[in-house]
Amino acid sequence: MSGPVRFDVGNEVRFLGRAAVITLQSSPDEVMVQFVDTGETGTASVSQLESKDEPTTAKLRTLDAIPEEDLAVARERYKAIEPLLEITRRKGEAFAARAEEIGVHEKTLRRWCDAYRNRGLLSDLVPSRRGKRKRRLPRKVEALIQDVIENVFLTKQKVTAKKAIDEVIRRCKAGRLKVPHPNTVRARIKAVKESERMKRRQGAKAARDKFAPVKGEFPDGNFPLETVQIDHTKLDIMLVDDDTRLPIGRPWLTVAIDVFSRMITGYYISLDAPSAFSVGMCIRQSALPKDAELEKLGIDKKWPVWGLMRTLHADNGKDFRSNTIQKSCDEYGINIAWRPVRQPHFGGHVERLMGTISKEIHALPGTTFSNIQEKGEYDSAKHASMTLDELQSWFVTYVVGVYHQRVHKGIGMSPIEKWNEGILGTSRRKGTGIPPRVGDPERFAIDFLPSESRTVQADGISWSGITYYAPGISGWIRAKKGGQSVKFTVRRDPRDISRIYFLDPELREYLEVPYREDSHPSISLWELRAAKNYLKAKNAENIDEDAIFAAIDAMERITETATVETKKVRRAKQRKKVHARDTSEKRPSIELV
Repeated sequence: MSGPVRFDVGNEVRFLGRAAVITLQSSPDEVMVQFVDTGETGTASVSQLESKDEPTTAKLRTLDAIPEEDLAVARERYKAIEPLLEITRRKGEAFAARAEEIGVHEKTLRRWCDAYRNRGLLSDLVPSRRGKRKRRLPRKVEALIQDVIENVFLTKQKVTAKKAIDEVIRRCKAGRLKVPHPNTVRARIKAVKESERMKRRQGAKAARDKFAPVKGEFPDGNFPLETVQIDHTKLDIMLVDDDTRLPIGRPWLTVAIDVFSRMITGYYISLDAPSAFSVGMCIRQSALPKDAELEKLGIDKKWPVWGLMRTLHADNGKDFRSNTIQKSCDEYGINIAWRPVRQPHFGGHVERLMGTISKEIHALPGTTFSNIQEKGEYDSAKHASMTLDELQSWFVTYVVGVYHQRVHKGIGMSPIEKWNEGILGTSRRKGTGIPPRVGDPERFAIDFLPSESRTVQADGISWSGITYYAPGISGWIRAKKGGQSVKFTVRRDPRDISRIYFLDPELREYLEVPYREDSHPSISLWELRAAKNYLKAKNAENIDEDAIFAAIDAMERITETATVETKKVRRAKQRKKVHARDTSEKRPSIELV
């Protein structure tokens, strides 16, 4: 897995296949370079630059495959080095002071920093295990520890961690259970979020005063990508399908905005309702370069925004709080800050952005407006004329050609000007420099896909009634540990569930596993659910894999032969078409096992 590509002055890179050194950051997406062999200089777009190193051979460590106690240690190490990662002056003093402050040797801090800077992944801070990994704690011991943390440590009595550990040991001995090492219990205690710890031990007010943003509005970011707000909205426009140009309904928009500059960092438009997948797609689009998308849409403008946000600010919806989003953000060092309940002004920047977008949408044909009074006698369905693709093209054109260029009254300049100032600096303040690019975009894309835990049976892996198989998973058939069946992490793209990504716990990398029955067509998760509903409506006795794909075939024939299609059918056809197109363009190119 490759590390991030960095563009700091003095960094060695490869440009046009030759070794070069960056000498100047001339714009947010261009640098001056000097070739090592000839001394010639030139200007390079950052999209043309590659890391000077070959992809790292360091063993991939995936959060899904790492025990929670090791993750707790990794989080503590990250917390220890976080203040040191951006230090550029007087590093020795900073490391010495931090080492004394937290009681860790200075050399240890430097080693952790070096390990993290290589790829910027939390999993690189996980402690190495030599020899055979110890077995995890028995279920009863694990449950006992969690009970002590919940009902003894996280209480207003504010008992010390040592007393909680002593209580665990006492209960284990009384119950004749294996006594865990004190450090194991301490790691479980450290894994409790500091905000939750303060809330339970000192009260909600104390937690709010320390961890909630300042009263009033969410504070402005201090630099680009320090804080990015994200949210969903259903757009006030009726779309039409590609073929009949007849109405299919309103789409959803997920959008992310940089609080410092008000630049839109990413978006996702879909006919599907918001979900953790929508959030993941928006984060992916936010963090990765936009050049390929602009070229595909034929938009001759720049959108020089990429890189990992430091904090993602979201509301309390279950799609934002999903385990997939939380663990993936942890892996890439993205902190998630939740909007205080019943305080919508804390999401003010993204809310105002959505209001601005809505006003622009109301000028388009097919708008539904915001309310009945505003709509009047306007017939949205009659005037609808934009397809999903056309709306996407319109939206991106608006973002890069209008919104980013227009003066924003909240910052007194255009978002692109503010972004440039934050990146390159001014006479009064230093810029952050061009953000590093994600080193492995394909792996990054998989990490934000929805996940589940599944066993491997003789015929393969079953998920939602469909079986998947490849030779690479045969070694894990009916795997057991401690007498219990082992469940493995698998991920899938809801737009195309014809394959899943199986996390091999030994290789700690994903293997692509297709349908066991390769004659089945590619379908989306939405089509799968529709087929099951279709069978239930017909009171089908068996809803197995054969019945599901037979139902999909029947539904397809009904749709194709319908003489007068309803809006629901047209929407279904368009959704299927969009899912098939998007996944063929964006599917990670992992070799089948």
